[in-house]
Amino acid sequence: MLDASVSHINDHLSTFYDAHLLMAYLGANSSQHVDEFLESLQQYMRYAGMLVYCLVIIGDLRLH
Repeated sequence: MLDASVSHINDHLSTFYDAHLLMAYLGANSSQHVDEFLESLQQYMRYAGMLVYCLVIIGDLRLH
């Protein structure tokens, strides 16, 4: 399972998918992949937060 999932470490398609990837890394006792995955997830969340912020600003500008 680990070999098949490593190439998808940065995908973050859904929370369901991410949870299962994390379980695969944990089940394989691969702390390196767990650390890489969590770092990637943190970066994705920062990006998604910025995207939402921009969409709110754009939406607010369109209302005026």
